[in-house]
Amino acid sequence: MDINKFLNLEPMKYYDKDADDLSPNLQKKRLDIINNVNDEYIASEKHDGEWAMFIRGENDDEIFIRSRSKGVNGHYGDFTPKLPHLVEEMKKWPHNTVLLGEICVRGANHTSRDVGTILRCLPAKAIERQKDNPLMVYLFDLLYSNNEDYTSTAYATRMVMLCEYIWGANFRMTDFFDGDFANAADQIIAEGGEGIVIQRKDNPYLSGTRTAWKTLKLKQKLPIMELKVIDIVKPQRDYKGINPEGWNYWEGIYTDTGHTVRINHAPGNIDMEAHLEWSPITKPYYFDRAVGVVVDYNGVLVNITSGCTDELGDYLMTEEAQNLIKNGLLFAQVKAMMTSQNGALRHPVLVDIRTMDNQMKE
Repeated sequence: MDINKFLNLEPMKYYDKDADDLSPNLQKKRLDIINNVNDEYIASEKHDGEWAMFIRGENDDEIFIRSRSKGVNGHYGDFTPKLPHLVEEMKKWPHNTVLLGEICVRGANHTSRDVGTILRCLPAKAIERQKDNPLMVYLFDLLYSNNEDYTSTAYATRMVMLCEYIWGANFRMTDFFDGDFANAADQIIAEGGEGIVIQRKDNPYLSGTRTAWKTLKLKQKLPIMELKVIDIVKPQRDYKGINPEGWNYWEGIYTDTGHTVRINHAPGNIDMEAHLEWSPITKPYYFDRAVGVVVDYNGVLVNITSGCTDELGDYLMTEEAQNLIKNGLLFAQVKAMMTSQNGALRHPVLVDIRTMDNQMKE
């Protein structure tokens, strides 16, 4: 098995279109899929966690748990050192196996945000936070098994083969549905779940693509809301990515005066001779750019960073925006999946911001 292929394989993307965004003909097509009119589709529960690929190579030192997203270093994130209990179970798998799953927190009312508070930590802290409730996995796809690559194999076949790999206390197979998808989604959402993912039975694993109607997400979504901006989310200073030597944003502190200077290249010999103590900083911090907004949602303060473009981030730092926020005159247009049971928005995304006079800031 070519482990590097899977360590660098771009995840498949899933089609996500609401009926309101489609023409009447496409609305009918979407409804036919949801009703599974021609029995061409199968659905799986979409758990609210963190996507991951689980790779078990030929030897015990070839076990990897990688993320869906790439870091600033251009490599997919590595969860392996943060999940030693999962690694131990993966050692029992047949050699040369690649599965996909959603890493979740056990118990009701947990979301991807809770998973992130663990997986975004350094390994020691991540392990400590799992002391009483270790993360578990819902498996939903199989890409390699029995020394054979199944990325070109029909999804229905991969799903059946996946049943062989449900071992141990921390790996489970997600629930699958072959019938009334709307009813299945409604029931899952009513119980506090996220929804379902519908996929053609004959669909191969389409790395890096989002082909219309081969897949379809069915989730509860709230209408776009306008919420008052209470504050901005300021960028963190310290860059904590892998290989900081190749990072281009740095801040130096003069040891004699305490003054600071920023550069957008790695410090060279000339910089090092200037009696400066250098440290890598994040790109938004370098540009003095906000990374999101804090909004008031029914009395709950919500930080929203997803969807905050560089342009919006720059505007939020201006004196004009700060005065509008101070006077309660700046509003955020926000879309979200739904609310969690504690009243917080799930997966909120900043669409745009506007002033009281309805002038949009793009």
